[in-house]
Amino acid sequence: MDWFFGPYVVYLEQQEKLRILHEKFKEEVNKQLLDCRNSLEDFESYRAELKGVADKQKSSHKKLLVNAEKTVGAQLNDAETKIDDVQKRVRKRMKGLKYVLKELIAETAD
Repeated sequence: MDWFFGPYVVYLEQQEKLRILHEKFKEEVNKQLLDCRNSLEDFESYRAELKGVADKQKSSHKKLLVNAEKTVGAQLNDAETKIDDVQKRVRKRMKGLKYVLKELIAETAD
């Protein structure tokens, strides 16, 4: 009877081996998927952290830029005020010089 059931027994043994291989394969695939999921979660966490750092840095740079603009604006206003003051003094001195020149010309003409 071995000749009759022998191939069937071999078939059953092969089926069991295939089932075991299939289970191991499924376990390995599930393990890989879990590892990938964990890696993706880690990457998402890092991305969120980097985004937070980038947002803080962007905000800091914006504040620095605003402060620099204010400082430059104040310096520009101070420079314009000083230039206006110098121009007023120059005009005043020029008027004084014109008056002195007129007086000298008038005295010389007399």
